Amino acid sequence: MPRSLALVPVLLLVLGAAPLALADTELDDQVRLLKEGEPWERQGAARVLGGMGERAAPAVDALLAAADDENEAVRFEALQALGRIGPKASAAVPRLAKGLEDADAGMRQLCAWALGAVGGEVKQTAFALGAALG
Repeated sequence: MPRSLALVPVLLLVLGAAPLALADTELDDQVRLLKEGEPWERQGAARVLGGMGERAAPAVDALLAAADDENEAVRFEALQALGRIGPKASAAVPRLAKGLEDADAGMRQLCAWALGAVGGEVKQTAFALGAALG
């Protein structure tokens, strides 16, 4: 076996661990941008975190803060990211329920979708949806 091929298992082992380390670094970087960046950076960070799905669960608190950002696009992306995280973002249920009363129909629809995706405590989610629907 050529020597270069003998190194493949070692490289795979080393590189196999790298994506996990990169994911943690990326998560930390995106949370930092979400908290400290310009509006376009906060929006992009929320979008990236949403794309990470449940792996972004450690960022739920930062996304909840961003859900009340002064910039509408940042709020939208943060709420969408919470939905994409799914059940691991169950702490977001009260904020998502509050969003069902938003003046903007698009935000209400997004919060309803995110509530369904997050789930959380069924009783609390059902109560919020029932109250919003009248």
